[in-house]
Amino acid sequence: MKVDEINYLRDLSEEEILTCEFLAKSNGQFLEQHTNHVIQNFVEFLRRYPNKLNDIEKDLIFLACKYHDYGKVNTQFQEYMKTKKKPLKWLQHGFFSACFINKKYFLEKYGKAEGKEYYSALVTAIFYHHTRECSYLIPLCNDFEEDFETYVKENGQRFIKNDLRNYLNLNNLLFEYPNYGTVALPSLETWILYSKIKGILNRCDYAASANESTIEEEILENGKSIADLVLEQYSTLRKSQQFALEHQKNNIVLIAPTGSGKTEAALLWIGREKGFYTLPLKVASTAIYHRIKDEEGYNYSKASLLHSDALDLLIDENGEKQIDTISAIYEDYQRMKRLSYPLTICTVDQIFKFPFKSLGQEQFLATLSYSKVVIDEIQMYSSRILACLLVGLSMLIKAGGKFMIITATFPDLFAHFLKKVVGEENYLIENCATEDSLLRHRILFEKGNLNYEKMIESAKNKKVLVICNSISTAIATYKKLKELNCNLIKGLLHSHFIKKDRNLLEKKILKFQENGIWVTSPIVEASLDIDFDELHTEMCSADSLLQRFGRCYRKRVYEKENPNIYIYETGNAYIYDGEIYERSIEKLIPYQGKLLSESDKICYLNEVYKLSEIKDTKYYKEISRDIKMMTDIYPMKYEDREVQNLFREISNVSIIPDNVFIENDLKIQECINVINQDENFEKKLLAKKELLKYTLSVRYHYGNKQEFEKIPGTDLYRLNGYYNSELGFIEGEDRFESRMY
Repeated sequence: MKVDEINYLRDLSEEEILTCEFLAKSNGQFLEQHTNHVIQNFVEFLRRYPNKLNDIEKDLIFLACKYHDYGKVNTQFQEYMKTKKKPLKWLQHGFFSACFINKKYFLEKYGKAEGKEYYSALVTAIFYHHTRECSYLIPLCNDFEEDFETYVKENGQRFIKNDLRNYLNLNNLLFEYPNYGTVALPSLETWILYSKIKGILNRCDYAASANESTIEEEILENGKSIADLVLEQYSTLRKSQQFALEHQKNNIVLIAPTGSGKTEAALLWIGREKGFYTLPLKVASTAIYHRIKDEEGYNYSKASLLHSDALDLLIDENGEKQIDTISAIYEDYQRMKRLSYPLTICTVDQIFKFPFKSLGQEQFLATLSYSKVVIDEIQMYSSRILACLLVGLSMLIKAGGKFMIITATFPDLFAHFLKKVVGEENYLIENCATEDSLLRHRILFEKGNLNYEKMIESAKNKKVLVICNSISTAIATYKKLKELNCNLIKGLLHSHFIKKDRNLLEKKILKFQENGIWVTSPIVEASLDIDFDELHTEMCSADSLLQRFGRCYRKRVYEKENPNIYIYETGNAYIYDGEIYERSIEKLIPYQGKLLSESDKICYLNEVYKLSEIKDTKYYKEISRDIKMMTDIYPMKYEDREVQNLFREISNVSIIPDNVFIENDLKIQECINVINQDENFEKKLLAKKELLKYTLSVRYHYGNKQEFEKIPGTDLYRLNGYYNSELGFIEGEDRFESRMY
């Protein structure tokens, strides 16, 4: 199918002729060749998704694909392509490309109001299509017109019949920098239109630059989708799974108990469409990725993994010593990052930062606009992330995408905010929590310290899990238990292990089948398929507590009179909201010693988060504040590189503990030298992977900046403290908060 065979891909009124005299890429590719490749990628996208865009969106994206690089006729850019010498004064080619769009065409075709809106969305998308940093634009107002006249206009006029005298007026952009706030906030509908144009343009452009012929891989594998593969393994569907299958065309909130096949329900809902499955933690997303992709799972090879350790995992899967395969693995990883796979398993921070409206996040909203998104365990998130998700879901619906929230617990408070932000007319709620008739948990609540002796006694003939609220407490508990009986203590897991050790520990706990004790931080509480016989946990907020229950007697009936869940109110609860924590204790007392049903758990959670009783709490006010903040953000207020820390309200830094650095000094320095000096791409990639094995992530404590020593040639730091592979990073925890990971 040629471009001119698609009747809704219309060009501007004048015919333009690009010649092969202008270079677009440093590899010698000409502007005409690259532009045609980008357009063909968009045409291929329309083949696969013919009904996901309206005619106006198709027209505007086509024009963006055609004109996005016209600014490369800039004589400075052409000289740079030939000499590789970048001039001191340099403006992005996208700024000039926007000048080639004829505003008069839009006003005549669509009328003054709509024509201006469409024109503004298009030129803004082209203008910023390679820009991520606001600070880069500060000199723009002074230099833009002069540089256009000097470097662009003459070449541009040679091959375009439009009159370039009336080049782009910066006031026609949807938003401005550095004077953000002086221009009205674009309507949500206009912002979504702009995001679709820029997002799909970026994806077509990135794929063309990588010499890819499509931005979307085929969904079916041997004629089957992931939903087909799930149905092959399930002869009978549970109520929640059947509901998900029957409501594939709806946005849904599905409440179902832990261990009831929620993952399969989500995959059935995705069906034969492009899907994203989001989870709170990397360890949980990695586990589900393998469950979907591996032969012993569903053997669906078209699943991809998107989080900060995904490349390392891909290399490990394929054998890191085979250097000749590294380039192919990296290309596959880049396709994952370009969102090309039909099913992506990821953490929410990978795709849900677009409500911050920073430059660089538009491709995520654009892609979600024709996709189905699963939010697993939404109650696990902080007020900031929850606000971002809710505002993001409201944008997603307006853009054309669909969502599914699947959770074991969904208190009335969350329902209240979902209704308020997203609108109850836009989704269905199905409560299948009581479909699980298994009575699995009997609790004992105590005030005071953990009962180490009870843990040891139980571990002689049971698998015992201990969950502590902080890393420091988990380490202390592990050491105490080792003193009492070292043979029964099988492992310690928290986030302050260097990567090579943490990967081994995660695999070990997932496969754990013998009697003994594992001690962890809350890193295991969300969506991790582990099943212990007895749980000992510090008291925490009600939602986290019920998540922890799900790691014990996951799919089994409990018939004994003595408890299998021991809860200790130790006072170590600073990571939780104080009012919610106290309510969680107060509402738990009536269930003391009782064998809990799923209905009991729901009643407990709803009592803790009872809307009428917590409307004046700090917790409620923080969620309301963050929703308002996300709703009112002006475009470009934040740079893309800032958003990760804003999203999670933490500032993380990757460190190598001092003794690890000293013990592996030669190897670490060798890796740094390869990364910075070797020209072989494969060697550089393997060296970076090797270097990261010695790192862990901590929260940056701004009061002690001087204690973080930058490692030359890297973005890593050394931090004074002692590390070993059994306990992790155990010295200097007071330098950063040991939160709930």
